[in-house]
Amino acid sequence: MSWCTEAAATHPAPRPSWPTAWPPPTRPQFGPPLRQQLAARQVPADLIEQLCTRMASLNQAIADDPELGPDFVIGHSYFCQPPAQPGQASEWLRLIFEQEIGPLLADYWREQPATAAAQLRKLLA
Repeated sequence: MSWCTEAAATHPAPRPSWPTAWPPPTRPQFGPPLRQQLAARQVPADLIEQLCTRMASLNQAIADDPELGPDFVIGHSYFCQPPAQPGQASEWLRLIFEQEIGPLLADYWREQPATAAAQLRKLLA
């Protein structure tokens, strides 16, 4: 069982209804386990660092937004299936940012499209 599958199986999606800081925006989903899995699949180290730092920064912005908060941070599951060819990793990441994360941000900030666009630009920079 891969780390992503195991994490999904052991950490159910429902969250408590009371105010909480769990899961915190810098939770380990973009930490060593994901980094190790991506490295084992031969995703270049600089791309792994880019993915993890940019997603941690985005999640912090989401968690700090009073209209969203920590319950809206984005998980690691989008990034669990890197391409078989390491040379395709950069394009794989760009497509996830554009086709998966971008529309999610547009939905999160539908009344603030400039904020969604700015956050997407940071991911793609």
